[in-house]
Amino acid sequence: MAEREPNVIDSVSALLRGMSAKQAVWFRGQSKFGWALTPKLLRDDPALDLRPARDKKDDRTWERKLNGEFRRRSASLVEPGRSNADIYVLAQHYGVPTRLLDWTTGALTALFFAVADRDHDDGGLFTFDPNYEFQISGTVAFRPLSTREPVLAGVMDCLFDLDQIPFVTSTLPVLPNLDKGRMLQQSTCFTLHLPGKATLPTSSYREFRIPKEAKRTIRDELRFAGVTSSALFPELEYVARDIQEELKLPWPRPT
Repeated sequence: MAEREPNVIDSVSALLRGMSAKQAVWFRGQSKFGWALTPKLLRDDPALDLRPARDKKDDRTWERKLNGEFRRRSASLVEPGRSNADIYVLAQHYGVPTRLLDWTTGALTALFFAVADRDHDDGGLFTFDPNYEFQISGTVAFRPLSTREPVLAGVMDCLFDLDQIPFVTSTLPVLPNLDKGRMLQQSTCFTLHLPGKATLPTSSYREFRIPKEAKRTIRDELRFAGVTSSALFPELEYVARDIQEELKLPWPRPT
């Protein structure tokens, strides 16, 4: 039997064998191997008309307007008293381009996203150690920060207002409040990629390749383990998607 290529995951068991329950790591699955760890706001995506504005390195008015408009227009739909940090997380949750990059504390959840689509491409799964040293507003930290902590909340306030963002030495690991629904089901956490600190420390993460040929088999294994679209997205749309997947119907169905 041929040996498995290093850093390759071709089954659920291969992932679990390579992990230790004692490791305090986060995970991220991407449907294409080699994609950078870049938040939506900072990607060179032709579908987003953000690149010209991003080139204005000293003018972030456009970004504050984006965040402020979400805060203003969502006011009647958000619980009163929500902090800017909570609103920013909600913006990310509902697809607004932000500086947040999604991670999860669940290895199988990340594997699900790595194999969910793009069957013509190898998938990628990252492991990330969020317990590294960084400074924020003169405070030294060695662990992820909760959005409830004043030092992080102050930084995220600056993404809405005209204040200068406090000095930070690195991308920041963030633990949000896990409201019911997607974020709770997916055990969501984030990294916050601030201006000038948009990349993660290279020693903090590792990428595994998932062969495209293994994606469908892994999806079947995950379904057997109860990791499905409707488990991670508790909404009717994803219940319908699971049914079609189980019946081997195409998604979306042709019209």
